[in-house]
Parts: sequence; C-alpha cells; structure tokens
Amino acid sequence: MPSTDSLLQLRSNAPGLPGPYLQENLAPYQLLDAMGKASPRSILAIGGRAKSQYLAREFSTTIDHHETPSVALASLDHKTIWLDCELHSHQMPRIKAKSSTAGCSRLHFLNSTAARVAKIAYPIYTDVLALFSDVILIFVPDFGGLPQVVELLSNWIKSSIEKGPQAYSRIILLHREVVADTEVKSLVLARLASHLRASCPTEAYSSKAMMDMMNKCFRIHNLPLQSGHRQWLLSEVAAAFHDRRRRGLHFKAHHFKWLLQAGISQYAEQPSVRFNPISSSRLQCLLPERLGDCLATFLGGVKTIGGSEINLVASALVMDAYPPGMHCECTSDLSFLPEALFERLYAGPAKECEKIIKLPGLAASIKRDFITLVGENREIGVEPVQTHLGRVQGNPTMRCTYHESICAFCIIQIPMFTLDCRHRLCETCILSHGTSLGSWRVALTCCPVCQGPNTPTIILRPPTASKRVLNLGGGDAEKTMQFLRDLERSVGVHSIALRELFDGIIGSDIGMSPFAPRPECSLTSKEYSLCSLPSYKAGASQTVNITSRA
Repeated sequence: MPSTDSLLQLRSNAPGLPGPYLQENLAPYQLLDAMGKASPRSILAIGGRAKSQYLAREFSTTIDHHETPSVALASLDHKTIWLDCELHSHQMPRIKAKSSTAGCSRLHFLNSTAARVAKIAYPIYTDVLALFSDVILIFVPDFGGLPQVVELLSNWIKSSIEKGPQAYSRIILLHREVVADTEVKSLVLARLASHLRASCPTEAYSSKAMMDMMNKCFRIHNLPLQSGHRQWLLSEVAAAFHDRRRRGLHFKAHHFKWLLQAGISQYAEQPSVRFNPISSSRLQCLLPERLGDCLATFLGGVKTIGGSEINLVASALVMDAYPPGMHCECTSDLSFLPEALFERLYAGPAKECEKIIKLPGLAASIKRDFITLVGENREIGVEPVQTHLGRVQGNPTMRCTYHESICAFCIIQIPMFTLDCRHRLCETCILSHGTSLGSWRVALTCCPVCQGPNTPTIILRPPTASKRVLNLGGGDAEKTMQFLRDLERSVGVHSIALRELFDGIIGSDIGMSPFAPRPECSLTSKEYSLCSLPSYKAGASQTVNITSRA
C-alpha cells in the first residue's frame, strides 16, 4: 500500500520518554480535498488478512498494512471512501529520529493508560471513526473468533453509558460460518451484564434496559465471508447514507475532513470525553460569552414578555446557530438537526435566563420557536440574518430601545460600537451589515435596527491589537477629574461611561474616583469598546498616561 494512504499510526518512544503517540498523516486528506463540496459515503472496515482478501475479491480494493500498521483512507469510487482499520493488530514502532515526512504529519500525545495496542485502537474506531461511517464491517476471523468481537461490542455499549449517547451505527459481522442475529445479540447482552455488574454493583439493569442501550448504539447483521454480497452491501451503504443525512450526520468532504481532524485531536487529549461534532464545528465561531445574561438583559428590559419577544430571542439564536461556511446551513437539509443544535448549544443559557428572570417554561418556549423558525427558513430558502432583520425592523420596541451591554441587533453579543442613532452593535453585526473598506475599516451607512443614517467610518479592532490601559496619576484629584470630563466631551460618546473605552484602569496618588475599575473591567478583561479610538498597535498593552499638574 502506498504510504500516503496511511492516515493514523501508533508510535512509541524510547524507554523513559513520554508516549505513546498517535501519528496523523496529512497526505490522505488529499482524497477529501479532491471531492470539494460533495458528500462522500464511507465504510469502516475492521479486521486483518480475511478483510484484505474479502475486499480484494468483492471490491477489487488492495490495501496492505504489513509495512505500515494503520488506519488507511482509500477510495472505492468517486463518491465512496474506505476507512480501513488494522491499527489494533500490531505493535507500536518507535518514533524515528529523522523522519522523511517531517511537516506532513502530526504527533498527538495519547493521554491513555491502556497497556495493549488493541485497548488504544478500539476506542478510536468506536468513538471517532464510527461517527463518520455509514456502515461498519467487522471481520470475525481476524479477531480470533466471535467471543473477541462480543467483547468489543459490549465495551462499545458500556462506553455509551459512561460517556453519553453516540451516533447510531449499522454493523455487519462477517463470519466463516454464519451465526443467527439473535444469538449474537444474546451473547453481547450477557457480556454487557457482566461488565455492568463489575462497574456498577449497586445498579440493577433489566434485559429490556440493556436491549434498549444496544439498539441506541447499533444494529447488528450477520453475513458469510463467501462472495456475492457486493450489491447488497452497497445498497446498505446507500440506505445508511440517507438515514444519516436525515439525522444531520452526513458531511460535505471539507467538513468531513475538519471534523475528523478535530475528533482525532480530542480523542488524544481527552479519551474519556465523548466527541461531539456540533461543539467541534464551532471552534472557529465560538458561542457568545455570557449568553444567558444577554438574553436576560433583553427580556428583562421589556414590560411584558410575550410571544413576539420570545420569537425575537429564538430568531437571534437561529442566526447564531447557522454561521456561514460551517456544517450548519439553514437553507439546506445537509446540517445538524435543530433539536440537537439547541440542546447542545443553547439549552443551558436559555435555562439560565429562565432562572434569572423567574419565568417558568421560557426555555421550552424558546426551543419550540427555534425549531419552528429553522423549518420555515429551510422551506422558503432564506438566510436567518434576513428573517431576523425583518423581525427587528418590524418591532417598534426594538427601534426605540438602547441597551449598553448587549448588541441592539443580535441581542446576544457584547456591543463594541455606538452609531449616530445611539444604538450599539457588536463587531459581527457591523461586518454583516457594513461594507468593508480594507485596513480594518467598515462603512455602515444606516443602522440595521432603526434605519437611521450613520456617517462615521467604523474602525475594527485587529486581533493583534494591544489592550488600552488608562493610567491615572498625579497629586491633584480635581484637575484629574476635570481632564477626564474634557476627554469624555472630546470623545463625543455620551451614552456610555468613559471607562468602557479602556480595557483596564490604573490609578495612583489621586484619591477616590468614580472611574475606579469594576471587577469585570480588569486588565485581563475581554470586555472593550474601542469605536472612538482609531490608533491600534500590535504587541504589549498600550497605556494612556494622564498626569495632572498642580
């Protein structure tokens, strides 16, 4: 097999040095890059020699792992890929001092206490690779017999109990002599009961409860290793493809690549934590900070919380849930299910808001509207930002309400810029509704909330910009205070306190001051508003020194 097909390999280090490591080779991802925005079907094949012979005979696919024990990534046709697994059946070769593939691979240190290679490899199959696979083929002879496969499947179910539910899988066991489905299920349940008695001796699990656990994890079908099942297997892959698509778990090739890399990385760092593709898809577009507080601020500012206010909150969450470029396209059925999105991302903040404003049932109402709005947007093919814009501009209360601590448009982000109309917007909304002029400058001609005119060019804060610290020093407190009043007038932003324009404030020898920093405005705070301070400098903190003279 060409070395470029080897996606994952296990490596050990010299005695006394850290290890083991999971080596992730980057060259095989070219297969996914070539697919562009297509949605590949995938088959996970676990085994050894019997597997290789079967794949060569049925699918004319030759993958040799003898020189490079690995998980290999290969193509069956232009729309189907193999994840071919023999990682469990070999020892771990040492890391080479000088690798010819430097820069073409990543070494992930494994936080695993497992002593055997199989104990490391099996969770990679079940916790990471299974999530991306339509059908899983397990070749029983390569495991040494059915008891070893039963052990693997029972541990699979036990893992779902310990780490939380996982994606449903279709498993096909291939035997030299076929065993009835019911017999295999009985053996798995018996072994699972033994595991549960050992790990949870005080808990009692009924046969029905354990059967439900197994049915939530996977479905088992048994086949003989003889030829003649190619078309049936391909039809199973096609059926599983459409089923996973309905459940929001089929990905475009570039999303497949990104999420697979994220899953591998997380498994290496936190093998006891279930990989969640929804959370991992937001690594480049993080959830707003203090989301629950922002929702409570918005709803707490209205006289009566009714259906229109709850609908606005749900609309804002829909807009945040489907950012551009991710596996979350509100106008397509190729995205995560809205129920799963809400539960993973917004259920906690919604319940926190419900607790703050003391309105029972609020979180459930927001979830109901969230799911409804996603369905409506998908049906008419409109982006969430457009529907939210219509709701905001059609709400008289929104147009005449001026919040200092939340964005006037999205209501879930911290605002950074104040427009001529006194509405304050976050950077995300400025970029969404403005026109980029280059060099971190954005032109926003009118407010997206009240449609009032806006004249100044907005200067964004580059990610490498320094923090602004206001250093108050001197012996005359009155002159210092007068200087601050003059500075506030010259800035011209009267709707917010002057301290909001700085990341931190340091005072010395000036006595008491109302401009003393609050706990949330410390030097390490991420809360800032720099719309009226156009000069930025990368590097260390930028300090504004103000010293009064007698």
